[in-house]
Amino acid sequence: INEDTILISRSNKLLSSYDGGSNWQSYNITGYSVNKTFFINSKVGHAACKSGKIIKTINGGLNWYVTESVTTTPSDFFTIYFINNEVGFATREHNDILKTTNGGESWVEITNTTDAIYSFYFFDELNGYISGEYGVIFKTTDGGITWEWAGFQSGRTDGTTIFAIHFIDYNIGFAVGMRGRILKTIDGGSSWVSYAPTYN
Repeated sequence: INEDTILISRSNKLLSSYDGGSNWQSYNITGYSVNKTFFINSKVGHAACKSGKIIKTINGGLNWYVTESVTTTPSDFFTIYFINNEVGFATREHNDILKTTNGGESWVEITNTTDAIYSFYFFDELNGYISGEYGVIFKTTDGGITWEWAGFQSGRTDGTTIFAIHFIDYNIGFAVGMRGRILKTIDGGSSWVSYAPTYN
């Protein structure tokens, strides 16, 4: 979160440090299997969990409560991401995208893609990118209502999944994925250059 506050999660535990990593505290996350967490600040955080659950804490991980729950199968959540205190996104298997505009207290499905999505990056509430299975990268300029192809290949290809995407500014961005793939764009995703020598 900053140079002093660090929060790390695993499936049923949250580790926190408030002195840059010199000392750590551990908190159990009981009753849930966490895939990914995202903290807005040292107190408010959200967790994407298996079995169709999103949970939230407002006291730094001491306690959690459910903000989204489904009973269908499969329903594991992959990832969760917040642009600011109020607006965030989450993805659920296999190709569902959910959005919140009230700090994660409720979620609405906005799926306009047929792909499993593993990563988000947004500049603001309207402009952002997603990446995921089969090497897909999409761009939105309307807050996720519609998505435009911004991938590094002409279509979906097995074995090219992109697990993370990050931008320095509106033009320069990086993506990393399966088999050691590293990509860079300098034109906002219109084209990508490969920076990894092999993909084994």
